[in-house]
Amino acid sequence: MRRYLIGIDGGGSRSKALLADRRDDTAVALAEGPSLNPLALSWDEFRGRIADMLLRLLSDAPEGVVEGLCAGLAGAGREVMRQRAEDEIIALGGGYPVKVLTDAQVGLWGAFRGGPGLLLIAGTGSVCLGMDETGRQERAGGFGRLIADEGSGYWIAMEAVRQALREDDRGRTSPLAALVKDEFHLEELRDVIPVVHGPQCPPDCIAALARRVMESSGALPEAGDIVRRAGDHLAELVFIAAGKLEMDPPRVALWGGLWQSPGGELRSALDAALHHRAVPADVTTPAEPPEWGAIRYLERRMKDEG
Repeated sequence: MRRYLIGIDGGGSRSKALLADRRDDTAVALAEGPSLNPLALSWDEFRGRIADMLLRLLSDAPEGVVEGLCAGLAGAGREVMRQRAEDEIIALGGGYPVKVLTDAQVGLWGAFRGGPGLLLIAGTGSVCLGMDETGRQERAGGFGRLIADEGSGYWIAMEAVRQALREDDRGRTSPLAALVKDEFHLEELRDVIPVVHGPQCPPDCIAALARRVMESSGALPEAGDIVRRAGDHLAELVFIAAGKLEMDPPRVALWGGLWQSPGGELRSALDAALHHRAVPADVTTPAEPPEWGAIRYLERRMKDEG
């Protein structure tokens, strides 16, 4: 009989689940779904989304036994939230051990297959999470958009909005205004105010403006300055996390939608900022995606427990 592990990457916008065969370390089934962030859902909604994803994941798989599930969830940074999420998944009746981590943690486990390094995430939000040879973890940033997510897609977008509105207040038209109006399909710049404050455009919708800002950074000095400062902020996260873990030089894997820009504008800004700080980082792409990171975490835990 086949022996399976389930790994889930429950991001803030989308989620992915993987059914892995322990016999040959292959993916047997994949399922995708909406966000699993328990801070943004009721527990009934959370339980329903998890149940639906697991049903689709297991429905067509060959007969076997699931020996463990690990879910990395956005919004699960506090122990009380992790424990409640674990309890909700266990209540579904699978009968296997369940472990909940954050989405950044499973991303880190996938980035270096459980080895030491730093994962620098820049998507809707931003955070740098690291692990040393002993398994000790440290982080920098990741406080959320309402406190501080500098260098993130949301921050880049809101910097463009703020600058455009400040110039409008002074009776001047910022080149950034056209980017804002085009992205949100507005006739007037000030129509962006209810968009930002209203429920119809969630954080990932606002963060989508960052793509336009990055693409325009070569032609528009105002956009270029925002991207440069974003690179500075992200380099600072690397500097702080590497210092906490005494990594010199640090290995840094990049993860998140902002790094996928075809022009590589943010990557260039990060490289320049790291050079300025004299941080000789080895920057690379993750070895495996977060859902596989959840699998690697389970494998290590099961090995350690004998």
